[in-house]
Amino acid sequence: MSSPDVTDERSGTRTHVPGEAGLWILICADLFVFTILFAGFLVDRHDNPAMFSRSGQELTLAIGVANTLVLLTSSLLVARFVQRHRAGDPAVGRLALGAIGCGLLFLVLKVFEWTHLASNDFGPVTDTFFSWYFVLTGLHLVHLLFGLTGLFVARRVALRRERKEHDGLVVEGIATYWHMVDLLWLVIFPLVYLTAV
Repeated sequence: MSSPDVTDERSGTRTHVPGEAGLWILICADLFVFTILFAGFLVDRHDNPAMFSRSGQELTLAIGVANTLVLLTSSLLVARFVQRHRAGDPAVGRLALGAIGCGLLFLVLKVFEWTHLASNDFGPVTDTFFSWYFVLTGLHLVHLLFGLTGLFVARRVALRRERKEHDGLVVEGIATYWHMVDLLWLVIFPLVYLTAV
């Protein structure tokens, strides 16, 4: 099923909804599940603010900030990648590689952070805060890995010598999923890393 066109009531122009309708169902379902998890985190934080604040101080804020900047950069590169793909730019592969590199850097920083926490005896069973921390960041990392796989596919599709009819939908759909991964992190970061602030 292809994505529908939407008419802008003010300008009367037809705009294109990126990706396919099925992808939007998946993204909305994913966002709904994360919304429930975020609500659970907030309820537990409300019930035990002192413990959440104390445990939150064990996180390295600089790593959280670095990961946020890395993902924002990757989303900018992905947006440019889609624009350049639409324009038929042959150099589009470099933008995809940049976004993939940012995603891999995020992965390295997250693994480093988890290893650092584990070496200091902080794990998923330490307390409620760390249970939530590992659930939220772990699920996000799974989504990031799917997104990275998608970016490799999108790059390969964009570099084909002969374009196929559905190539644009594939690239746009993967880019939309990647932006969702970024959006989720923009909620996780303040929830988790700014608990102790």
